[in-house]
Amino acid sequence: MLAPLAADWDKLEPQRKRKWIGVAKRYPSMKADEQARVQKRMQEWAKLTPAQRNAARERYKKLEKLPPEKRQTLRNEWDQYSKLPEDQRKQLRSSAKASKPAAKAAAPKAPPPAQPGAK
Repeated sequence: MLAPLAADWDKLEPQRKRKWIGVAKRYPSMKADEQARVQKRMQEWAKLTPAQRNAARERYKKLEKLPPEKRQTLRNEWDQYSKLPEDQRKQLRSSAKASKPAAKAAAPKAPPPAQPGAK
């Protein structure tokens, strides 16, 4: 179950190793769809660079500091986005990338929407 992390295991901090070992212990009692979700997310995480992982952790910390109402609003927005057809999501991503330089100069960066189940 921890195979996707094998290449980086020796570099992980002890607390992260404990976290993943805890996930591995719970894994056999998970439903099949939960197991599939854990495997998929672990594989995606393993593909990230250290900088991308740190950025994800920082985003998570910022989201945790938001008031519950704001987090719920972001979660609802993420759910709406997730339900869009892929072509519309691509369009939104493209328009967001195109407007980023102007937006950075005009306003402070807002945290990205919360991803369900992300920790």
